[in-house]
Amino acid sequence: CALLELSFKTTFIYYGEGRHVLYLNSYQIEQAYKYSQLVLYPFIFSTAITKISVGFMVLRFSQTRAMRYSMYALMASLIVVNGACIVVLLSFCRPIYATWDIRVKHAVCLSSKILSLASGIQGLWSVVTDLICTSLPLVIVWKLHMGREQKIAVTVLVSFGLVTTGCSIGRCIYYATTKFPPDQTWSGIDLAVWTSLESNIGIFAANLPALGAMLNLKSIIVRCKWLSGPEKYPDFPACDHIGTSLDSQTASAKRTVQVN
Repeated sequence: CALLELSFKTTFIYYGEGRHVLYLNSYQIEQAYKYSQLVLYPFIFSTAITKISVGFMVLRFSQTRAMRYSMYALMASLIVVNGACIVVLLSFCRPIYATWDIRVKHAVCLSSKILSLASGIQGLWSVVTDLICTSLPLVIVWKLHMGREQKIAVTVLVSFGLVTTGCSIGRCIYYATTKFPPDQTWSGIDLAVWTSLESNIGIFAANLPALGAMLNLKSIIVRCKWLSGPEKYPDFPACDHIGTSLDSQTASAKRTVQVN
């Protein structure tokens, strides 16, 4: 979803985002408005899926009934709220391409207040769920049996999710306080920046806790005796297991070659 959002925004920029309508022809204006609408769908899906993935991560570390029900309720609310916002966007105009094509005659569109209300609810719930998805892992981490330094490191990484919350708040404030003129290719650039930061930083923050385990595995592989020799790292027992496993795989491969 994030890659699709990026491709739509790139196309939006190609057709005129960040430029005044005065300098665009009619085709560029139509395509710019088109991709400014289409980019909303992967953005909503991307932010919702990111928070749902955090919910599943929390369930891996805490299987208490209260936490399990809370996470399921949170994920269900994300599906309902963001799904409702998608429905509003899809049904805003009939036919749907009348949303960006002003040449369509006899189009039936909803009031812009409905779109503003749906966007406000989605944005507010996005801020609330960002705070929940950031705070719950912190509570769980400090209850785990691990060193204080590790807890502090994980806390710093997880707290990076607060940056996503800040982007959500910035997007909501900007959307609520800005009166968008007809020159939307110029005035909408700030909103595009806020949405890009929110979705991409959210994905980055959700994957940060797993970065430590990945780097630790890389350290084990680099230090193992099958790369550097056991005499250099005699106090690194993890190498024995990996080296033995690789030796057995190599021997099996050699036997297969000899048989063939």
